[in-house]
Amino acid sequence: MSEQNAAVEISVIEASLSMLNDNEKLHLIRKQNIKSRIGKIKQTPKTKKINFIAEYQDLRNKLSPLFSEDEKPEILFRPHQTGIISPIKNYKKLPKLQISPLLCNLKYADFEKTALALYADDITSFYIVNPNQVKNIREIYQLINNAKNIQKNKLYYIYDMDEFKKIRATIFKNFKKIAPNFQVRCQSFYLQNKNNKQPEISLTPYQRYCMINNPKYIFDASKPDIRHDVEMTDLQINQTLQLFRQNNQSFKDVLIEQNKKSL
Repeated sequence: MSEQNAAVEISVIEASLSMLNDNEKLHLIRKQNIKSRIGKIKQTPKTKKINFIAEYQDLRNKLSPLFSEDEKPEILFRPHQTGIISPIKNYKKLPKLQISPLLCNLKYADFEKTALALYADDITSFYIVNPNQVKNIREIYQLINNAKNIQKNKLYYIYDMDEFKKIRATIFKNFKKIAPNFQVRCQSFYLQNKNNKQPEISLTPYQRYCMINNPKYIFDASKPDIRHDVEMTDLQINQTLQLFRQNNQSFKDVLIEQNKKSL
């Protein structure tokens, strides 16, 4: 084995060891967070159960190009508890709106909600890596700096998902200040990529939750923590979009203007 190959292999092994050490440090804290979170959720009023298997299969049928036919999704009993931001070098500038053109076959309301949530995740990751970029919004800056379970090594950041969601919730509240052109860019992208020959697809809050988190997993919505997560995510998305709709032009108005220009 050459010295160069040996150095690469050592680097990979060290990165794996570092990840294991990071996970071990977070394990006990996550267990306490999970117990506390489930305890709080059990105290809240019971919500309507979701037939998550049927809804997930319906999602695969609606958006089949996004899935491999031989792919067997895994059922998750609770939301992910940790996440990784990697590689760090890709997070030097505020990320652009990135979403698959295939999702432009959704009804616009569902497309907008999905795009918003995915973009909020990207922005949250960006600010975790670059907290100084958000010094002008003190509540976000302080949340990141006070987070106890964000760890960094040479290759990636690892974070606790509960802390990530607290930061993201605050980003949702300040979204119009952070990304004032989101709605215009979202509408433009949708109109450019929409296939008018195909019927528009609608999503349930659970299906949208799967799309946002990872459509290759089935989230077990028979569990109260996942049902709670679905509802809170949907509430935060709707509240954020309401901030834009107070002043901005609606998508219906955009379509009317576009049709007038084409006459």
